[in-house]
Amino acid sequence: MTTKIKLLKPNQIVEIPEPGQMILAKYTEDEQLYRARIEKVENRSATVFYVDFGNEENVDINSLFEWSPTLNVLPHQAIPCNINKHEFIPTSIKCRIIDNLEKCINSNWFNAKVTNNNNNILCIDINGWYQYFNHDLCDEFWS
Repeated sequence: MTTKIKLLKPNQIVEIPEPGQMILAKYTEDEQLYRARIEKVENRSATVFYVDFGNEENVDINSLFEWSPTLNVLPHQAIPCNINKHEFIPTSIKCRIIDNLEKCINSNWFNAKVTNNNNNILCIDINGWYQYFNHDLCDEFWS
């Protein structure tokens, strides 16, 4: 997709974008253009959601470029999800649990089942991820 975006040679946007509008945004880490959706606009900056990666970033309006309908060929690759029963996880260890879950996902060893679709946010149950917790974290979680 990045090759296709480079070939387009898109123009910078002229008008202030609206929330929900699809645009191309220049990611600050590598200065490359990626498909994004406007989440919020304040003054001369916008919060964008990179639809193929799932991350958000605040960017200057000058880093936004026109969307091309040819970019609709590939569905968005980032799918918003909620992990079922996550509200029962104590805040004190939530970050460490997320880090361990990320290791599980990156290892390509887990099984997810969609249990609900609530306003286009998938609710999922994940099996297998608990093996990435160390015993201290499990003890703290279950105590």
